[in-house]
Amino acid sequence: MGAAIRFTERTAEEDRRRKLDYRMQEVVLMQPAKMSVSVESKGTCRLVRIDGDIDSISSPELELTFSSLRENDEVTYIVDLKSVGYISSMGLRVFLSHLKKTRPNGSRVVLVGANELVLDVFRMSGFTSFFEFRADIDSALAELA
Repeated sequence: MGAAIRFTERTAEEDRRRKLDYRMQEVVLMQPAKMSVSVESKGTCRLVRIDGDIDSISSPELELTFSSLRENDEVTYIVDLKSVGYISSMGLRVFLSHLKKTRPNGSRVVLVGANELVLDVFRMSGFTSFFEFRADIDSALAELA
């Protein structure tokens, strides 16, 4: 026979603290992800800077930004991931969707400045063969010039 589980009685104060701890965890989990996206033009390039995590909560904002940028002309999108600490599968889907919609025009998507964690997510998903990766914005711009 296995060891018995012992239940101890808790005081009302301990119950109150435990409920408060659970509520605080729920509040933290329900807070929207802090991500911001800015876009600037550099010739025929669109530089998209992302600051924050790309997850299921923040991905729709990124998707809206990408859809507002899509043009019929050949454009190179340089996406700065230097300030992205994490990307989820939902974020990967946004990038792949953008690539599929822009590639027929001859557009390119170049991802720059990704940290090892973000690169690992792209590697594990097999997406490294779909995207171009560069160390930083300057090297991407120099190559495109």
